[in-house]
Amino acid sequence: MPSTTYAGLRRAAMLTIAFFSAMVSAGEIEDFERSWTAQALAHQRKLDLYAPLADATFITTHNSYNASDYSNLGSYWDPNHVYSISKQLRMGVRCMEFDVHEFFSTDGWPWEWGTELLLCHGTDDHLGCSTFDRQFSEGLREVRDFLNRPENAEEVVLIYLEEHIDDAFSDAVNVLRAYFGDKIFKPIGGCQGIPMDISKADILAAGKQIMFMTDGCRNGTFNEWVFTGVGNANGFPSSNPNRFENYPNCGPFSREQYQSEMVRFFEDRTTLTDIFGNPGAPLTADRMREMMRCGVNLPGMDELRPFDGRLQNAVWSWNSNEPNDAGGNEDCGEQIGNGRFNDMPCDRIATFACRNPDSGEWYITSGSGTWSEGNDFCDMETGGRYVFAVPVSGYQNEKLKEARIIDGVDRVWLNYSDTAVEGEWVPYSLGNRSYRGKWIASGGRDLGSGQNVIVSFTLSGTENLQFDLKASVDTYLYLLDEHGDLIAEDDDGGEGYNSRLAMTLQAGRYRLVAATYHAEQAGTFSLDTTKGSFGPNP
Repeated sequence: MPSTTYAGLRRAAMLTIAFFSAMVSAGEIEDFERSWTAQALAHQRKLDLYAPLADATFITTHNSYNASDYSNLGSYWDPNHVYSISKQLRMGVRCMEFDVHEFFSTDGWPWEWGTELLLCHGTDDHLGCSTFDRQFSEGLREVRDFLNRPENAEEVVLIYLEEHIDDAFSDAVNVLRAYFGDKIFKPIGGCQGIPMDISKADILAAGKQIMFMTDGCRNGTFNEWVFTGVGNANGFPSSNPNRFENYPNCGPFSREQYQSEMVRFFEDRTTLTDIFGNPGAPLTADRMREMMRCGVNLPGMDELRPFDGRLQNAVWSWNSNEPNDAGGNEDCGEQIGNGRFNDMPCDRIATFACRNPDSGEWYITSGSGTWSEGNDFCDMETGGRYVFAVPVSGYQNEKLKEARIIDGVDRVWLNYSDTAVEGEWVPYSLGNRSYRGKWIASGGRDLGSGQNVIVSFTLSGTENLQFDLKASVDTYLYLLDEHGDLIAEDDDGGEGYNSRLAMTLQAGRYRLVAATYHAEQAGTFSLDTTKGSFGPNP
């Protein structure tokens, strides 16, 4: 009997190719990770951390698994990408597409061969699939290993599953459970779109880091783990770049869709699509810039490379080589003439960017002051209708730029700073905030329960605070300092499901914990505070 299986030979060939590919590309990836583009994209991921998912941006690759790094004697000869899933994640990709097929596999000894869940670039009837294709689990392992690294503890990844798995739904769930388990943010009650009024911060607060979605309700068991799309839809707005219209039209999707769903554009540069489909237009660097101005959530690229112009144009916030903390005292953010961000000393004098939380409209103050006076100026000049704010998406940033140009103002303060921790830029580090969402899960009134809703915030100075919690379930409100010590707590008293905390807090980091009374409750909540960095209003 031979000492090596057929599958073993196949894997050996794949590893040999991958080894030489890795030698060539490792330096490029590391150089990119040290680049300004990579750092600016990392700042943007934290900038929209508290934003509703409908406002968040996930740099996306199309057919992420189909890469030259995996090419072997019988598979991935017509790749969408050069670099592996792991390397794409290191380049800032946070949304991936996996095409999963139930197909014949030669894994193991011949008598063990059968169908497996493979990552295959094929048609609905599996044309184009190969027994040499990688297993679904192998792609998931790369994502899991990335998320398990300590430096990625605050990263959230979305995976779109284009499924062609016939009747292997239970097998797919078993693989998801095996590789991610409790890290998966799951639907509540099956067949549900990803809620658009929650944020990445909500997902992380629940101890989760990854979401899966597909295009429609497929199977009861499967859709207890995989969302059917986004919002109230079975699916999500998706199109080829050839239909995209530059800002301000942003078609073919309406502004209402941008505000309530996650919009995706994707290209396909493979020969298979060229022969059997319509490849459409490529997603160019210029189109990426316009997509950011429009607020496209999921810009899906092929052939992504380090120092790709599209990655550079996905940066809509910081000006080139900013923030640089020149002189060691530039801790507050401003928007300058070209619509980009710049860091400046907080004691400089400028006008302020104020935003209406309900309409999304911007107002530029007529009065000027130092950065710390932003709350007072916005409140005084608008009668409390606008709050000191910072854009959390390319679209919001574009609207602020327009408002500033109309008013003839060259630069404005943004509610964005790293005054608490150098290099850790916090949106809404000073401002009137509201935080709204859904109970992700429930777990009783235990302060340490991983199922509680937790809001982290940072204060840059002493503030008089009042927190009001209104919920549709019995609630309990705790305030803890950065060491986890309990500062204050309040019971809703069983009347109206409302809780309130009022106190004076010094500069520092805090956590507000909202817990339910009973183990099986679910509902909605809104948390309002007079100060604190809770991210933008939905």
